[in-house]
Amino acid sequence: MTGHGRMAALHMAFVSLEGENGPDLLSHLHELAFAGQDEKPWSAEEFRQMVVLQGVSAAVAYVDEIPVGFALWRRVLDEAELITIGVVPAARGQGYARHMLTFIGEQLKAAGGEKLFLEVRADNAPAIDLYRSSGFQEIGQRRRYYQTQSGKRVDALCLMLILNNPDADK
Repeated sequence: MTGHGRMAALHMAFVSLEGENGPDLLSHLHELAFAGQDEKPWSAEEFRQMVVLQGVSAAVAYVDEIPVGFALWRRVLDEAELITIGVVPAARGQGYARHMLTFIGEQLKAAGGEKLFLEVRADNAPAIDLYRSSGFQEIGQRRRYYQTQSGKRVDALCLMLILNNPDADK
């Protein structure tokens, strides 16, 4: 990671959810990425359980061989859902989340994906800004969808991105 306002070389690598290391790494990154947001971190076992869902993929973003972010998504036919994505606090603001979204979009398009859906906490302004600037459109809301560790209920915004959208490049 650089502190000089430029993005260090980032590469994405698929993660196996079947082995021990993948779920442990994803759990650790999830805990770091969501620390301080009153959210329960996902356990390695919760990530392991994702492998039973057909079409689930996970990837980790690395900078200089250091994991800085992760994403987990599920594709069914031509639609996909971004299940979770995060960047560790020390690596935020450098474009890594946007790079991960681009990577996911490319993977989905190559597999015939047409739409990517996600839910985001309505109080997560940085994520909402990222998604909207990446072309996601709000398609609905889920009232009191998320429950924080402290018991607070938070609405979710439902967003959708049209993949292979010819108007997105204009």
